[in-house]
Amino acid sequence: MNLGNPENYKLTTGRLYWQPNGLAAGDNQWIDLGNIPDYKSDPKFTRVQHFASSLGIRRLDFEPVGNVKEAKMFTLDEHFADTVALLALGTNIGQVVQAAAVNQRFIITVDELSLLTPGEASSFFVGATGLYNATVVGYFSFGAAPNDFLIEDLASIGGQYTLDLGSGMLDLFGPYSLVVPEGAHQGQTWALYQIEVLYSCPQVTATNFQWFSQLLQLGTFKLVEYDQFSTVPLAFENFSGQVEVTAWGDNKLDKFNEYTVEVIHNPATRAVRAY
Repeated sequence: MNLGNPENYKLTTGRLYWQPNGLAAGDNQWIDLGNIPDYKSDPKFTRVQHFASSLGIRRLDFEPVGNVKEAKMFTLDEHFADTVALLALGTNIGQVVQAAAVNQRFIITVDELSLLTPGEASSFFVGATGLYNATVVGYFSFGAAPNDFLIEDLASIGGQYTLDLGSGMLDLFGPYSLVVPEGAHQGQTWALYQIEVLYSCPQVTATNFQWFSQLLQLGTFKLVEYDQFSTVPLAFENFSGQVEVTAWGDNKLDKFNEYTVEVIHNPATRAVRAY
């Protein structure tokens, strides 16, 4: 062995694949658990103390291994349906599809506006996410005559609001009685009759999860390990056992919401390592 060979100091990375129990016979489908920033073997064992008694004292003479737990720890940072189900200790119960739509209207009525306090933020969900071509307008109704009304951009007449296009949340701050900017009632102060959000939205598919409905996840795993000196995998390791989340991720900008999963596997582990 050449102890100075840089290939003895490998920078490795891994990829973990999971085949859950319960698949149909012959099904060779695997779930790619995504990027693994770091991983390690984390075996644990407990010993049973054995004592010998002589000369009026008990002496600990040996400690045979009593329990063995073979485990591997993986840090993941990619979120998709299968990994989120692991985070939720739950199951995927289906998808909800937001249909693509154009020229939609969300209305806050005069009765709702009368309950708001000017200067205090009041939030409304307009009914969709990922909005585009959105406008927020104020609607004045001056009387019983059907044509005696005025619609103006809310910001242009002094209304204060923020509209988050991604979440579809509208924050209103008031005021809700404004000076009419034009027409027969110009210069008069009237209460807003309603506020309207006009928008379009794309199709969005969301996945629903039933939390804490799958407390035991079993399956077969394949760990493929690479190093920076070769495109040929450094090692393959196949094992079966239990996978569970042991550390939930923190939303930190430099950690990309990493979380940790532990795979407890049985002794029938097969590993192939290349040199």
